[in-house]
Amino acid sequence: MKLHHVGIAVDSIVHHAEQYGRSLGIKLSTDIVEDEIQRVRVAFASVGADTFIEFVEPLDEMSPVTRLLKNGGGVYHLCYAVPDLDDAIAQVCREGGRLIQGPTPARAFGGRPIAWVYTSSRNLVEFLEEAPPR
Repeated sequence: MKLHHVGIAVDSIVHHAEQYGRSLGIKLSTDIVEDEIQRVRVAFASVGADTFIEFVEPLDEMSPVTRLLKNGGGVYHLCYAVPDLDDAIAQVCREGGRLIQGPTPARAFGGRPIAWVYTSSRNLVEFLEEAPPR
């Protein structure tokens, strides 16, 4: 398991990416991707070898990110790339956490499956199944 990205809830990807660029020198490394299943738009900024910041903007009022923004937004999840999604979910559940959503194909990752869990300490974690070796 390795850290893939930190998710930040924002009201505007463009605006916040510009702010990060000016203040931290971090630039978007992907286009904005719309994911109707997750009800969000996302874009990534590289902050190291295979580690990113994910800017997450709601598509509409029904997006789960909308509620986060009403409470101030900001950092709200960590995403870990895992070799086996089912194993990662099972581990969290064995330790008192619970599956929130998924596995679901994610448009931002070329259809690779993701899952959302709450850990037993109530932290929101996204798991991304690693791409198979070429």
